[in-house]
Amino acid sequence: MDLDDKIHQASYLPKMDPMRMKRLAQINARLIKRIIESKEIKLDEIKNQQFTPSKKAFIYLRQSSLGQLSNNTESTKRQYALSGRAHSLGWDKSQIVVLDGDLGKSGGSAKDRDDFQELVANVSMGCVGGIFALEVSRFSRSQADWHRLVDICALTDTLIIDHDGIYNPNDFNDRVFVDGR
Repeated sequence: MDLDDKIHQASYLPKMDPMRMKRLAQINARLIKRIIESKEIKLDEIKNQQFTPSKKAFIYLRQSSLGQLSNNTESTKRQYALSGRAHSLGWDKSQIVVLDGDLGKSGGSAKDRDDFQELVANVSMGCVGGIFALEVSRFSRSQADWHRLVDICALTDTLIIDHDGIYNPNDFNDRVFVDGR
């Protein structure tokens, strides 16, 4: 039994088809070229193999303390504006879910962050096409929680999107970049 079989058996999740992985690499190569040539990118033009109308976009908002929340209102506004970015990338407004219950809570642990737990649960069920945050560090300050989320996103073909870019955790270069953040 090879490693892929062991992972599949342990997780009860489908194996990634090698042809699909090759197709994703081709899509990502075209995406990089488009990014260099133009900043106007639609989700269905990018990684449309992963995007289906039935999958939702989850916008995750978090600031570490109530003080930051009251003193840095511009950050809060920018985080709420991510729903507009999701819409501009091709999600219908009815498919965009804003999770703002973790505003004023530290990202050090997922324990007391109900919206983060809801995000992970929905990604795990495969019903999320993309997760948005102003910066990927908003998802979690805990490396264990962050890497677990990235792994689940990879298994369920969920894109990770922040103000800097759109990342596919199944793409080697995107994964290296996201893991380092």
